[in-house]
Amino acid sequence: MGEYWGVKVEDIFNTMPDRFRPEGAKGVDASFGYDIKDEGKWKLTVKDGVMTVAKVDDLSGCVSIMLADGETFVGVNTGKVDGVNAFTSGKVKVEGDFGAFGKTAKMFKKFVIGKKEMSTRDYILDMFGTLESRFQPKNVPGLDASITYQIGGDGGGVWTAVIKDGKCALKEGHVEKPTVRLEVNEAKDWVDVMLGKTDPFSLLSAGRAAIVGETALAMKLGEIFAKYQPPKVEFTTKDFILDMFGTLVSRFQPQNAQGLDASITYQIGGDGGGVWTAVIKDGKCALKEGHVEKPTVRLEVNEAKDWVDVMLGKTDPFSLLSAGRAAIVGETALAMKLGEIFAKYQPPASLGGEPEQELLVLKRTISVKQRFATGPVMGKFLNALKQKKLIGNKCPSCGRIQLPPREVCAVCRVSADEWVEVGPKGQVRYMEYVYYASPDPLTGETRETPYGMVNILLDGCEGNDTFAHLIRRDQMDLIKNGSNEVAGTRVRPVWNDKRVGSVFDIKHFEIDE
Repeated sequence: MGEYWGVKVEDIFNTMPDRFRPEGAKGVDASFGYDIKDEGKWKLTVKDGVMTVAKVDDLSGCVSIMLADGETFVGVNTGKVDGVNAFTSGKVKVEGDFGAFGKTAKMFKKFVIGKKEMSTRDYILDMFGTLESRFQPKNVPGLDASITYQIGGDGGGVWTAVIKDGKCALKEGHVEKPTVRLEVNEAKDWVDVMLGKTDPFSLLSAGRAAIVGETALAMKLGEIFAKYQPPKVEFTTKDFILDMFGTLVSRFQPQNAQGLDASITYQIGGDGGGVWTAVIKDGKCALKEGHVEKPTVRLEVNEAKDWVDVMLGKTDPFSLLSAGRAAIVGETALAMKLGEIFAKYQPPASLGGEPEQELLVLKRTISVKQRFATGPVMGKFLNALKQKKLIGNKCPSCGRIQLPPREVCAVCRVSADEWVEVGPKGQVRYMEYVYYASPDPLTGETRETPYGMVNILLDGCEGNDTFAHLIRRDQMDLIKNGSNEVAGTRVRPVWNDKRVGSVFDIKHFEIDE
C-alpha cells in the first residue's frame, strides 16, 4: 500500500473506531462504502449509535460509495487536499445517496497527521501488561482471590489476576471458579472505562457488561489496583520530517519568489532522513522525493534531528554550518532566502505544536551589569586576539580545526588539546545581508543596515570550519561566495588599535587586494 504524507489509507480506517462520535450519528442506520483505487474496499456500518468498519470484497448494501485514489483520500482526511476542490475536479466521486454520505463528516473526529493513535488492542495489552505493577497489596491485606476479565469484541481477550500472600500474578485465559468475573461485551467500552471516559455502571445498566460472582470484590478494584495511566506518546524525528516536507508546498509564498526558476534539494541524513527536492517555476512549487540533476542549491544536513531542531527554532543553522554538521552546495544566496520563500513551519498540536497567539509586547529597557569567566579554552582564544592572532583547537581524531575553540570536538566528542594558529586571511564561503538593526556590542549604538555577515574559511582550515564576522560596508556587493569546489573572495582582517580580548578586536574584514 502507498504512503502519502507519512499516512497510509488503512491508517484512516484503522483509527475510525477511536475517532467515532456517536452524537454525530444520531438517526443514522446505514452502510457506506469506500472504493479506494489500488488500495481496496472498506464498508462502514452505523446502527444504534455503534459503528463498525471492515475491509471487504463486496460493497453491496451500501447507501452510497465514495470513489477516490489513495493520495486524494489521505489528502482530504489529513487536510493536505481541499475536499471541495477534490469533488469539483472529479478526483472524488460519490455513487448513490450523496446526502446520506454527507452525514459521515459529523461522525468522526479529525484525523491528525503524525498523531500516534493507539488502537483498542494497544490499550488493552498495555492495561493488562501493567496490571501487576499497579497492584496495591497494602489496600487488601490477607486477600486470596482470582479476578477474571472477559473482554469481548475486537482487541479483547481473557485474563485472570490471581491474588495470594500479598502478591498478584496475571494469567492469560480462564481459571476454574474465579472469585469474580467481569464480562464486557466490547473492548472499546473497557478502554473507555479505564480512561475515565465512561461510567462502568452505565455499561452494567445497559447490559453491555456484567459481574458474575462476588460483586463486593468487583467494587473494590479501584483500591486493589492503582489507576491506569496510558503511556505518553513520543513523536519521532521521522514524524517531524514527514510533516515538515508534507507541508512545504502549502507554506510556499509565491509573492516572495517572483520570477524564480530554481530547484532546491534537501539531503537530510541520519535516522528519519531522506531526500526531497522543491521545484519552483512560474510562481508554483512542487515537491519531489529524491534528487534531481544539477539542483540550483543543495542543503546537506548530516543528522535529521539537527534539521528538526533548526525548523523548530531550537538550533541556529549557522552553528550547524560552522560545526561541519551541515553544508550548502550551489547558490548560497538562494539558501539564505528560504525563510522568505517558505512560511515558518508550525508543527501540529499532536507533534507538540501550539496555535499561534497574538504577541503582547511591553517595552522596557533593562540594564544589568554582568561579569563572567571565559574559561581556559575561550580565554586563550580571546587573549590571542590581543596579539592579532587567530587560534583554534584541532581534533586529534578527525583533524578539523574549531574556531572559536571548544573543549571537545563537536563531531567526534573527544578532547581537542592541540592549538593551531590559522589565517588571519581567508576566503569567503558565503555572505548574508542583515537588515535587523542590532546594537554594536562595544558601543551600544544601533548598527546601520544593511550590513554584511560573512563566513570565512581561514587559511589553515578545511571543509566547513568557517569563522563568522563583518565585511566592510562598501565592499558587500563585491563579495563572491565560495564552496568546497570554488574559491571565494580573499579577505583579511582590519584590527582595532586598542584591543581588549574580544572578537570585535577585529573591526571587520576587507578584500585582500
